[in-house]
Amino acid sequence: MTGGDSFPARIRIESIAGGERIEQTVAGVVYRKAGVWYLRYEEEDEAGERTRMLVKLADGEWVVTRRGPVEGELRFVKGKTGRGRYRIGGLELEFSTRFGSAAFRMDGRRGMIRLEYGLSVGGEPERRHAVTYWIEPA
Repeated sequence: MTGGDSFPARIRIESIAGGERIEQTVAGVVYRKAGVWYLRYEEEDEAGERTRMLVKLADGEWVVTRRGPVEGELRFVKGKTGRGRYRIGGLELEFSTRFGSAAFRMDGRRGMIRLEYGLSVGGEPERRHAVTYWIEPA
């Protein structure tokens, strides 16, 4: 794919947090702009409210942004601890992230993104998280 390309995708998300495993499949868009890869999709909660998700894969930095009923930005840089805030309704929680490992590959319009990290929310002990995005054309 060349810069500026985008395509609709079916994205299977496997998330593991503290031993709990969640899988979901969503429709989204994958695109590349100025050498940076993006993955955009929406998540729906139990109440039917939608949160827009954007995963940005730049050289040396990965960013996961949520906008909607849940808002926040997780920033991952190898060897650094990230800090930020989650906003859920009227509640705001501070968090810190610790980069573990990451993998990314695209073969045409199929690919995989995997991120492992530690997350501490509101001063609680850190929990290990792993998320894998399996990408294929829609």
